[in-house]
Amino acid sequence: MTRHHRVAIVFDEHASTLLLALADRCHVWLVESEENAKAAQSYWARSRAEDSELASGVTTFARGAGMPEQALDMALELVEDHHGEFAHDPPLSEVLIVGLDPTNAVLGVLREWGFIEIQSSVEGLLGKKAT
Repeated sequence: MTRHHRVAIVFDEHASTLLLALADRCHVWLVESEENAKAAQSYWARSRAEDSELASGVTTFARGAGMPEQALDMALELVEDHHGEFAHDPPLSEVLIVGLDPTNAVLGVLREWGFIEIQSSVEGLLGKKAT
């Protein structure tokens, strides 16, 4: 049986209500904002008390300037460094992108990072690597 490792990358600066639901299912990389920082701090306080797994949780990141596809490329580089084949077992196999439109450029970046099966969902874009 193939084990999957999903990470959510959230570009929505107002994702506090979404954060808890996502972070209990997978690790979330959350774009920095005042609202998101408060939500992340609340999650960290709660998860420390519950001694949660490393496969779930929250990491914040700075979006940086530039086009959405550039922000996605930078975020995927960070995520691969922390959840890729040399950092995590099993390595990253699925990524959920929240808060970016599925433009050709965004889809192209996902494909460049090896996410060949890409579909829209209620939550965002779900990209899967080949198994």
